[in-house]
Amino acid sequence: MRSFNSIRNMTVSTIAQVFSMLLSFVSRTIFVKLLSTEYLGLSGLFTNILSVLSLSELGIGNAIIINLYKPLAEKDEETVCRYMNFYAKAYRAIGIFILLFGLISTPFLDCLVKTDVAIPNLRLIYFLFVANSAVSYFFAYKRTILTVDQKEYINTINRNVFLLIQHVLQIVILLMTHSYLLYVVTMLLCTFLSNLHISFLTDRRYPYLKNKDAKLDRGQKRDLVKSLKAILLHKVGGVLVNSTDNIIISVLLGVYWVGLYSNYSMITGIVTTFALIIFAACSASIGNMNAVESSERVHDVFKTMTFISLWVYGFCSICFLCLFQDFISVWIGDQFLLDYVTVMLIVAAFFLKGIIGITNTFLDVTKLFVNTRWVPLTMAAINLLVSIVATYWIGLSGVFLGTVVSYALTMLWINPLVLYKRKFNRSIWEYIVFLVPRLLIILGIGAVTYIFTCLTNSFIIKVLICGLLPNLIMYIVWQHTKEFRYLYGVLKRMISRKKNT
Repeated sequence: MRSFNSIRNMTVSTIAQVFSMLLSFVSRTIFVKLLSTEYLGLSGLFTNILSVLSLSELGIGNAIIINLYKPLAEKDEETVCRYMNFYAKAYRAIGIFILLFGLISTPFLDCLVKTDVAIPNLRLIYFLFVANSAVSYFFAYKRTILTVDQKEYINTINRNVFLLIQHVLQIVILLMTHSYLLYVVTMLLCTFLSNLHISFLTDRRYPYLKNKDAKLDRGQKRDLVKSLKAILLHKVGGVLVNSTDNIIISVLLGVYWVGLYSNYSMITGIVTTFALIIFAACSASIGNMNAVESSERVHDVFKTMTFISLWVYGFCSICFLCLFQDFISVWIGDQFLLDYVTVMLIVAAFFLKGIIGITNTFLDVTKLFVNTRWVPLTMAAINLLVSIVATYWIGLSGVFLGTVVSYALTMLWINPLVLYKRKFNRSIWEYIVFLVPRLLIILGIGAVTYIFTCLTNSFIIKVLICGLLPNLIMYIVWQHTKEFRYLYGVLKRMISRKKNT
C-alpha cells in the first residue's frame, strides 16, 4: 500500500509539474520581453526576504508532521486532532506576525534594493508579497495532514490547478497592461483561493478535525518542545544557507544581477521540483515504514533512495553543465548569460543539496535531527563568511562558492555519520564506500558527456547526447548492483499488481 501511495503521488505530481513548467517558461519569456531585468531581480529578492521571514514559523510544521506519522498510522483520531488544533493556532499567530513585520519593514526597503532604475509602487509590491506569504500560514496546517496521510496528490492537483489559472491570468495581464503590480495582485488572489479550496477538501475528508476542544497533554507538549528546539536550529541554518543568496547579490552587486541569476534559479528550481516529486512522494511512506519496520529494512530503503538520488541529480547536473548556456542563449538571448565558472558552482550546489536531501529526510522521520541541531548553524556561518568575502574578491561566483564549501564541510558527512551510528548501528565507512565510487563515476560520465557535446554546435544534438549517453552508461555500470535490482523488483511487482486489478 505504501508503494501504491508513493507511485500515485509521484504520477500526479509529475503530470501536474509538466504543465506548470511549460506555463512557467511561457510566463517568464513574456515577463523578460515586456519588463526590465530589475523586476526579475525584485521577485527573487522579495522571495528570499520572505524565506528569511519564515523563521518565525520556528519549525512548528516539521515538528507536527513528525509527530503525526504514528497516530495516523494507528488511526488515533484523538491524538491527530490534538496536534492539528495546536498547529492551527500557532500558524494563525505566525500569519498575523508576518503581516505586522511586513508593515514595519517596508520603510527600510531601500537598504536592500540596490538599483539605478526607478521601480513604481515598490513598497506596495513588497507588501503584496508579504500578504501572499502570510495567507498561506492561515491554511497550511490543512495541507499537512494530507501529506502525512500519503494523500499528497490532492495537494498537488489543487496547487497546480490554481497555478495554471495564475499563470494564464498573469500572461494576459502582462500582454494587455505591462503592469507588474497587477501581476503580483493576481499571485496573491490565486494563493488565497488555492488555500481556501484545500481547506474545504480537508474538512470534508477529515470531519473529526472539527473537534476544537482536543488539546495536547503535558507529555505531548514536552516532546513537541524538544523537537522544536532542534528543528529551529535546523530551520535557521537552512534559511541562512538557502535563502540569502539573492539578498547578498542585491546588497553587494545590485538587483540587476539577481535578475540574471533568477533565470538560472528558475530552471534549477523546476528541475528540483521534478526530482523532489520522486522523493517527496515517498516521504510519508518512509515515515510510516520507520514507525513499523526494523532498522535493517529502513537501511535497505535508505541505500536504494540514495542510489536513486545519485542517478537523478547526477543526470540533471550533467545536463545543466552541458546545456545551460546554450539553453539560456536560445531561450532569451546571450545578454542574460552568466560566466561558466558561476554556472558550474550553481550546478555543484544543486547536486550537493539534492543528494544530502535523502539523508535529511531519514533524519527527520527517525527524529535524529535532534543530534544534528548545530550542523545547520555551523553551515550557515561558513556559507555567509565565504560568500561575502569571496563576492568581494571574485564577484558573483563567490556567492555560490560559499554554498558549495558549506555543504561539503558539514552536511555531506556529518548527517550520514549520525544516521548510521544512531539508527543503523553501522560504521560510516559503509556509507563512504557506497557513496564515493558512485560520485567518481558520475564525474567521469559528466566529463565524457561534455566532451561529446563539444563536438557539435547543434543544440538538438546536444540534448539527445545528454538525454541518452549518461543514462546508458549509468545503466551499464549499475544494472547489477543490489540497489538497482531492488528498485527493479519493486517496479516489477507494482506493474504486475496493476495488471491484475
